[in-house]
Amino acid sequence: ASTALSLEQRLSEYNYSANVFKTSDSSITVQVELNGIDDECKNVAEILNLDNQLAVKIANSDEVYLTGHDFKNVSAMKNEGNYGVYIEFTKDGQEKFENLTKTASEDGETSGTIEFYIGVSETPFTKLTIEETYTESAIFISGSMSSLEEAELMAARLNSTKYQYTYTENSKVTI
Repeated sequence: ASTALSLEQRLSEYNYSANVFKTSDSSITVQVELNGIDDECKNVAEILNLDNQLAVKIANSDEVYLTGHDFKNVSAMKNEGNYGVYIEFTKDGQEKFENLTKTASEDGETSGTIEFYIGVSETPFTKLTIEETYTESAIFISGSMSSLEEAELMAARLNSTKYQYTYTENSKVTI
C-alpha cells in the first residue's frame, strides 16, 4: 500500500491522476486516465522510470555503486529514539555496499561521505559519513525524519526504486 501511495504522489506532481493497486498475482498496476493516447502512456512510464532511479555514490563522484535493485527490502522503524529506514541488502548489494564503504573510508578528499540520490535530483536526499568498511547485510539510516509516517514514506520511496515500469498496449503502465 505504501508503494502505491508513493507512485500516486509522484504522478500527481506531473498532474496525472492515477489509481495504483496490486493484482492477484502480486504485481502492481498503475491506471492513468489518458483517453487512450499512447504517447501519453509512454510518457507516464518514462516519468516513473526517470524519477525512480536510485544512485548511491561517493561524494563528488559520478560512479554509481548501488541502485534500488541492490535492496532486498526497506522498512521504517524507530531505533534508539530516532526514526529512519532499515535497509536490507541483496547478496550482491551487500558486497557492493562493502566495496563502497571501503573506498569511501579510504578517500581523504571526500571525508568518507556517501550520498543517496533518487531521480534526476542534483541534491542527495541523505548523506552518510563512513569511517570504516561496513560488512553487514543491513543498515539503519536516520536523518531528518521526525515521525514514523515520514520514515514509512521514505521506505516506500526506496522500495519503489527496485521496479522497472513498462508501457503495454491497452494504455497500461505496469511494473
